[in-house]
Amino acid sequence: MLVDKLVCRIRTWGTRNLSYTGRTQLVNSILLQVHTYWSSIFLLPKKVLKSSTTVCRNFLWSGQENTSRSPLIAWEKVCRSKKEGGLGIMDCMIWNEAAIAKYVWNIAKKTDNLW
Repeated sequence: MLVDKLVCRIRTWGTRNLSYTGRTQLVNSILLQVHTYWSSIFLLPKKVLKSSTTVCRNFLWSGQENTSRSPLIAWEKVCRSKKEGGLGIMDCMIWNEAAIAKYVWNIAKKTDNLW
């Protein structure tokens, strides 16, 4: 479901000629925010996380959800902060773990909000 939502968004943008900078902005502001919403609620399966990372990576490099082109830079380097030489794109797997850890922390501290 999550991957389908990402692919649906990419298909609407696929007809436009976007630069790497434009695609980077769309990945950061739209695609990863959809992922952030779902990962803050559920512990997502690894397969879903890998698929969403693959969709974001393919869109960044080619503007399509599927591509046969090899990436220009390793995804780990792209996910670094801008100060470290990356593009500042959030790593989906790390974000999912951090969001769930936040809920565990809130429950351990006995705060009144479970949402």
